[in-house]
Amino acid sequence: MSTHSTRRSFITNLANKGINLAMIKKITGHSDLKVLSAYIEVSEDDMKNAIATL
Repeated sequence: MSTHSTRRSFITNLANKGINLAMIKKITGHSDLKVLSAYIEVSEDDMKNAIATL
């Protein structure tokens, strides 16, 4: 496991817990939300669950 995959998992877990992206940006030290968003993985189940709650 690389530090990159650990970082990706950490950021994805924060996002899945509903932590505001601006807060995640501060925690991780990213200067740009566009770069941060590349770290967040979205699964098919996540998308289906999000649509089901609408």
